[in-house]
Amino acid sequence: MAAAKNNNHVSKVQEFYNEKVPVFIRRPEGVKDNSCTITLNGRNYQILYNTEVMVPRCVALIAEESERNERIAEENVQRLMGTDKRLGEV
Repeated sequence: MAAAKNNNHVSKVQEFYNEKVPVFIRRPEGVKDNSCTITLNGRNYQILYNTEVMVPRCVALIAEESERNERIAEENVQRLMGTDKRLGEV
């Protein structure tokens, strides 16, 4: 009985992360490529910049985390340079 519940839970989690969701990745300044590649568990997903595409939720979460980390890194660089201005502020 417990094993059946556990298998059901695992399948629901897998369904959640494999559900297709839209993702939009902006082309960073200075990048000439038309797409970026996200690799998850040995599987590559090539995603076009500036185009909304449907990808598994787990891939979209990786793209979001990557953009968040880039934004934080840029804010840290700005802070270290003395221009403590948050990105997106005017």
